[in-house]
Amino acid sequence: MTKRKNGETPSRSACRPFERQAQASLREHADLLNLTHDAMVVRDMEAVIKYWNRGAEEMYGWTAEEALGKSAPELLKTISTVPLEQIELQVLSTGRWEGELVHHRRNGTPVVVASRLALQRDEQGQPMAILATNTDITQRKRAEEARQELEEQWRAAFEANPTMYFIIDAAGMILSVNPVGAEQLGWRVSQLIGQPVLNVFYEPDRAFVQESAEQAFRQPGRVMRWMARKVRKDGSVRWVRESANAVVLKGGPVLLVACEDITERKHAEEALRESEERFRTLVKFSFDVYWESDAQHRFTRQEYSAQFDRAPAPGAEIGKTRWEVPHLEPDEEAWRQHRAALDAHVPFRDFELARATPDGGIRHVSVSGLPMFDDAGRFTGYRGVGRDITERKRAEYLTRQMFESASDGVAVIGRDHRFQRVNAVYERNWRMPAGKIAGMHVADVLGADVFDRTVKPNLDRCLAGEQFTFAEWFTTELGRLYLSVSYSPLRLDSERLEAALVITRDLTDHVLASEALREAQAALARVNRVTTLGVLAASIAHEVNQPLGAMVASAGSCARWLAAQPPEFEKAQRSLERIARDGKRAGEVIDRIRALVMRQPPRRDRVDVNQFIQGVLALTRDQMRRNDIALEKSLADGLSPVWGDRVQLQQVLLNLIVNAIEAMSAPGNRPRQMVVGSSEARGSVCIEVRDSGPGIAPAIANKLFEPFHTSKAQGIGMGLSISRSIIESHGGQLWTAPNLPHGAVFRFSLPVGQREP
Repeated sequence: MTKRKNGETPSRSACRPFERQAQASLREHADLLNLTHDAMVVRDMEAVIKYWNRGAEEMYGWTAEEALGKSAPELLKTISTVPLEQIELQVLSTGRWEGELVHHRRNGTPVVVASRLALQRDEQGQPMAILATNTDITQRKRAEEARQELEEQWRAAFEANPTMYFIIDAAGMILSVNPVGAEQLGWRVSQLIGQPVLNVFYEPDRAFVQESAEQAFRQPGRVMRWMARKVRKDGSVRWVRESANAVVLKGGPVLLVACEDITERKHAEEALRESEERFRTLVKFSFDVYWESDAQHRFTRQEYSAQFDRAPAPGAEIGKTRWEVPHLEPDEEAWRQHRAALDAHVPFRDFELARATPDGGIRHVSVSGLPMFDDAGRFTGYRGVGRDITERKRAEYLTRQMFESASDGVAVIGRDHRFQRVNAVYERNWRMPAGKIAGMHVADVLGADVFDRTVKPNLDRCLAGEQFTFAEWFTTELGRLYLSVSYSPLRLDSERLEAALVITRDLTDHVLASEALREAQAALARVNRVTTLGVLAASIAHEVNQPLGAMVASAGSCARWLAAQPPEFEKAQRSLERIARDGKRAGEVIDRIRALVMRQPPRRDRVDVNQFIQGVLALTRDQMRRNDIALEKSLADGLSPVWGDRVQLQQVLLNLIVNAIEAMSAPGNRPRQMVVGSSEARGSVCIEVRDSGPGIAPAIANKLFEPFHTSKAQGIGMGLSISRSIIESHGGQLWTAPNLPHGAVFRFSLPVGQREP
């Protein structure tokens, strides 16, 4: 197919007039389309949005200007149980599609929509655009899911609940009974289905039960309760308390009946005992006190839980109003509002007050109450409960004390980036009262630059639900500080995240001290290197003199070859090449010495293990020869490289070799032999130095790596301590072992393939 110069195919170009006509039509009907609450979106066949009505703006949060030209699936992050490609194929083949999709609003929250897609064609019948009409059904889906969950819970409760459940039709026939209900009556479920429900009742109670059931049918939705006797299959009689509620199902009205066996509690006046038992159970398991008062708000009844060990003497508060009972720490405004609620005869909840206890302590109580009215609607008093909240108040006090006395800066910051609460550390640091800081924007306290660059991004992460800690240098009005800051989300309940708890610890002094320590250790390590090189001064001089002497000899030879008649240019050339080679050799010795002596920051480079071992051996070769030490190299081939500071690693090996030389330098007839080896196993490279010296006495083995421990008359005792610190900073280990039959072995390991230890 030929293309126009702008890249469009002729058919695509031909569609342009029809697209413009369609867009013009949409503009003409825009006001009408904007009246609907549904999201109306038109996209072309490449899924690019061409129309976006007001309903779409309200549903998704993007304006039309922001949405137009965007890819609809990408903008809305569409999720579908059916592949989007399959949906588009159906639209192309049938002209329409209906189903549910999940889109995402601008704020990231999902919205479930009932989507109806309709294909629009141009005058030539070619697909031109797809009109999507999306209806927000999120709440409906949630309601359906809640209903289904409720039905499943009810069904599970019906089948497995230890309470007897029956479903009765209007004719009094048993439509359903749960297994527990059938079992408690001694029957199987199948034997009861379809039977008159009155058959399971004690005959003298049947008329009463029938009348109660008929009354329940006449008042659907109202729970009716009664007590009656039922007869088991074996003839025994059981007292039950039934709760019935008439509902209308598809097949007609039915009665849902829950039956509780109260036989064991039916020994005397059932109603009174049941009422008293309810009160005792209520107080015992739910509250610490149950109370009632008359129309003048005077206590007429108080029942305390058996676990409430600080109750007032029985009857001590009967006949008194709540404000006539002595109380502590009065909040006059709170009491005024409480009395106004009582006089208005309205429910109240969680009114807190403090009482003195008989032992001289304080008891905090939270009180709630409901007004009571008689059949004529006259107010007769209050009935309510109370909870002992002393422990909660004590915990709140301790939390408040911890908040205020914490040595770290503690702040609560809301979603609006304003301080809600700060402790005394903030007062001291920012030299203003905590009450003034509360309510201020973080940028107004810390500075706009610090807020925009560091605080806001971290607050947003925390308010999105993430908990984390970080530390860095800050430049503030107080100076340059190194702060460790932890962010923790604060939730009012399991869903809502309302604020962030921010704890700030000033580590400036600690970091400065650590840096000073590192600098001191680095300086000490450099001194150790220089000291070690001093021990090797004669060997180093020999290593340098050898190539220099060879260079002088080669220079003389070159002069003689050039003075010969005729000149021997080829032989003179070879002499010059030897001079260059020996000069390079001398330069390498000097470079190794300079690298060990120079003061430079630690580096992490790729290190060839055997190569750096050979370099250290070159510095110590003459010293070994002077002390008649035979060197054996046991270097494994194909070792993996390690990442580390080459100079520091050379320092460690140099220190171990010099120690071994000195250990074998004492007079004696024992052969002097040193073995330097390398190997690799389990992700680490191991380097060892073996000597045939006197070995390490067991008494000093445990102190060998301690600072300032030395067995040398001229030593300072830092070499092995520094060496271990260097190896551990590389993620490795340094240790020693006996070298049987004589001497010692020093080994250190380094992890392979690891850029950072």
